[in-house]
Amino acid sequence: MPKFLAVLLVGTWLWLALATAPGPAPTSAALLADATPPTAPPLPHTFWGVLTLDGTPAPDGTVVSAYLDGGLAVTATVSDGGQSGWYQLILANGQNGQVVTFGVTGYVIPQTGVWTSGAITELNLTANHPTATATSTATRTPTRTPTATATRTPTPTRTSTVTPTPTRTPTSRPGSSGNAIYLPLVWK
Repeated sequence: MPKFLAVLLVGTWLWLALATAPGPAPTSAALLADATPPTAPPLPHTFWGVLTLDGTPAPDGTVVSAYLDGGLAVTATVSDGGQSGWYQLILANGQNGQVVTFGVTGYVIPQTGVWTSGAITELNLTANHPTATATSTATRTPTRTPTATATRTPTPTRTSTVTPTPTRTPTSRPGSSGNAIYLPLVWK
């Protein structure tokens, strides 16, 4: 069986095949017909715009984060970019339709996005300090919990059981009457 190595360059893909086949080696056209190129990874989604904190553009160096389905995807810092508060976040490795949320430490950002492969989205983010709201809390009254105490359990004591040894009881001789006793004799 002949062994062969086929090398095929298609675009930017280089295909190598090592095979053992009976008869003549297949042509490059036959190899290409059987080859399935790998799928390309999705393109990143870019979000950009102006970040404002409590109504004013965020200062340079402010860290803004993007989250995909609640997990941190990427962080970036605000830079001038020709406009105060300008940010740009490039999110890779998402899946079409995933919800993108944004965050700045100490602020709440209500805007969200939807991840789409290759998209570039302008999204101005408005971050505000959370508003304090009055809440009531119940005061708990402590309750006593019984304390566990050790209880001794007696260990059973083994006692020997006496097995009775059979005792020969003299019996009267068959056919006799009276007080005669019949004892068996043993000869050696």
